[in-house]
Amino acid sequence: MASFFAGKSLVSEKGSFLRPDSIFRRWIEPPSNPKAIFPAAKDRYHLYISYACPWATRCLATLYLKKLDGFIGVSVVHPVFQRTRPNDPQDKHAGWAFVDPKKTPALPGPTGLGSYSSEGATPDTINQCNFVRDLYEMCYKGELRYTVPILWDKKTKTIINNESADIVRMFNSAFDSFVSAPTIDLYPKSLQNKIDEINMWVYDGINNGVYKCGFAQSQQAYDEAVETLFSSLDKAENILSSQRYLCGECFTEADLRLFMTLIRFDEVYVVHFKANKRMIEDYSNLRNYLREIYQMPEVKKAINMQHIKLHYYASHTHINPFGIVPIGPNYDYNTKHDRSSKNDRILSFHDLEPVLPTRCSYSPYKRLVIMASKFAKSLQIPSEFPETLRDFAREVLRQQRKVETREDIIQFGVAYFQSRVEQREQKDTEEPIQEDESVAGYMRYSEERIYEILREIIQKAIHQNNNNARVPYAVLKEVMCQIAEVLHLSSIELNALYAQVAEDEDGTVDLSEILPLTYKAVRCLRSGKQERESRAHNFEKKYQPQDIMLHGMFQDEIESILREILHRNDLIESGVMRNHLKACLKDEDLGFSTAEVNILMAEAPNQVSDDFSDFISICFPKLRDVFWHGIIEFPSEREAVSDSFYNAFINVDEDGSGFLPTTELVKATRDADVGLTKVQIVVLMAETEENQQGLVSFEKFVTRVALMGVFFVSFEYQQQMAEFSRRFRATSDYYQVFDLDQPAFEHTLSTALEKVDTDRRGFLDRDEIVEAIQSSFSEITIRQMRCLLAFATKAPNNLDFEYHLIIQYGFQALQRMQEYDSMIAEM
Repeated sequence: MASFFAGKSLVSEKGSFLRPDSIFRRWIEPPSNPKAIFPAAKDRYHLYISYACPWATRCLATLYLKKLDGFIGVSVVHPVFQRTRPNDPQDKHAGWAFVDPKKTPALPGPTGLGSYSSEGATPDTINQCNFVRDLYEMCYKGELRYTVPILWDKKTKTIINNESADIVRMFNSAFDSFVSAPTIDLYPKSLQNKIDEINMWVYDGINNGVYKCGFAQSQQAYDEAVETLFSSLDKAENILSSQRYLCGECFTEADLRLFMTLIRFDEVYVVHFKANKRMIEDYSNLRNYLREIYQMPEVKKAINMQHIKLHYYASHTHINPFGIVPIGPNYDYNTKHDRSSKNDRILSFHDLEPVLPTRCSYSPYKRLVIMASKFAKSLQIPSEFPETLRDFAREVLRQQRKVETREDIIQFGVAYFQSRVEQREQKDTEEPIQEDESVAGYMRYSEERIYEILREIIQKAIHQNNNNARVPYAVLKEVMCQIAEVLHLSSIELNALYAQVAEDEDGTVDLSEILPLTYKAVRCLRSGKQERESRAHNFEKKYQPQDIMLHGMFQDEIESILREILHRNDLIESGVMRNHLKACLKDEDLGFSTAEVNILMAEAPNQVSDDFSDFISICFPKLRDVFWHGIIEFPSEREAVSDSFYNAFINVDEDGSGFLPTTELVKATRDADVGLTKVQIVVLMAETEENQQGLVSFEKFVTRVALMGVFFVSFEYQQQMAEFSRRFRATSDYYQVFDLDQPAFEHTLSTALEKVDTDRRGFLDRDEIVEAIQSSFSEITIRQMRCLLAFATKAPNNLDFEYHLIIQYGFQALQRMQEYDSMIAEM
């Protein structure tokens, strides 16, 4: 949670609250990793938190759940913001403060009003700081927001991480070797995809959703935030009506993240953030779910309702100027709940996984080598056996005190499997309910039935291909059509399945690999149907199809570039094989993501003809429709964009230093696969700051470009940019850079570079390129120079850089930078 007095809050053009990103994202790793920069160790790390902050207390609760309170120290700030530079009348910042309750029993609010208890707060015994701001300024000299939680390294005296999601996962696994019997796994491997999926909509709609309501600066933004918040709560309520926790029978980090918002909802958010459409007490399942989790001793220990209420009501003086704290509602969360009735026993099947082989493909059998004695015997394990055994084990364990002896288990097993056979036969023969025929099959069937349908269709196709799973792409399309027919998928929805499947270079697909991919796609269609329909309806009211922008370009621009790429590769005249067409669609000038390329390849004819006109004309409308209807979507929040970039950068940061050269940064940004064109990536590079070794801190870079990244990749934000772009591109400013049009710009730049390149090699050292650019454009800024230099590619086997891309793309990149800067200035 941030101090909202730490500078100007970020809002979108329509007044929606934008949460800034965490900038410290280093990682504690298990001590078994010899390359770990921050290895897990006892008494080395310290956690700074506020009981008021939902993000910080999810970390504190994890620390208690994992029994790490003897390994990692904790400091707690005062709940009410204080002036952090009280002796400087020009510095108005108010934020988190440390205090010793014995010496200072109470403090006023940030404006000097009120008197608020210091009970529960602690002094900073590690660094003797007075404010959280002091900790940040010990490590970072730039402008930023001073937030908690903070994970501090006492050895290097620096902040390791201030992103709660990262800290929870570090606590969950990095210190397991120090605990004799780790009690819980909040992120079990078998549930990770499901947890990540749930976290996304819970974060956007609920965790951050309440802040979008409270800090909205327009009625439209507030109305949209409230609608999303309560539709997300309804979704959670529905899930919890049939299972104990969000992911099934296991308590996971997804539950902890949701809980920390629910516990504050009725006490604070209903009043303070105007989230008053309903209270959590009005939801039968959420109300009981909240109580069950609160009554876990380790979680309850992380909750201090006095701190929660004091902070929100007394710190946010722009909402509550006099800092008056409401008395109620003061619910008793220790009262009895009904969640135990959802399951007779809570069991983590993660504990069973080491002894159960897992299904890794659609092959009907897996091979398992078992050492019975000194001889190895190769056995074939049916792929469905592990799941069947897991289901049976669950049912046995539910029969507490009823099934105890071997004979009991056998008798129960006979009845159990006979029941399963009867259920299967009934499913195969039962008639569809007439009143449900208007409902799409993928919404009407259970997820288990959908999985069976997909498996049967795919298995039949493999059987018809002589039990060979490797099939031509045309066969995949037949399989997809059958799936669409049985599950009643619309032509738009079918693209969600195509987006998951890429054909190989030889134009074939391995059907044994597509079952989990298609199943995941259908599950996403099910869970997001209401949101997708609402999204499409809203877009229809706000935008005209002909005005849509994708990848920073309008339809005529994308079609022109695609035609040029095909022509450049001599494909217009000569025709092309499918793999050549796919390579063209992946061209950096277009910026299409893997999912987009997969969807477009489904539209390409099996035998590509010489005439590409029809194919070119359908590409933009096809992609527009899948984004319009939410079939695929790139990150639309700063945090999500930051995570995409950061994960891509970590993959190429081989030494774990947190620094990369600009050339590697460009490549890694492209590998993030979020739909950025070559020109857009280079515009982002304008925000790089190289150190003396020519390296860029990608933590700082991610922080600086996250907002720009949202406008470049988010479909909705692109449409806001499109409205400005149409106006800006109608002015003369758009067509000139340094008072030169594109031909004059390119001529001036090429003349200067070729003058230095006397051997006409096309390569110069970096300083020579900089000097040539400066001699051409004396008024060039540092950001513009960084942008142009990002096009310079290192020559093989020497230290020089190839410069022709600077000439070819430099004007376009500076155009885009001018356009973005002008839009932000207007906002």
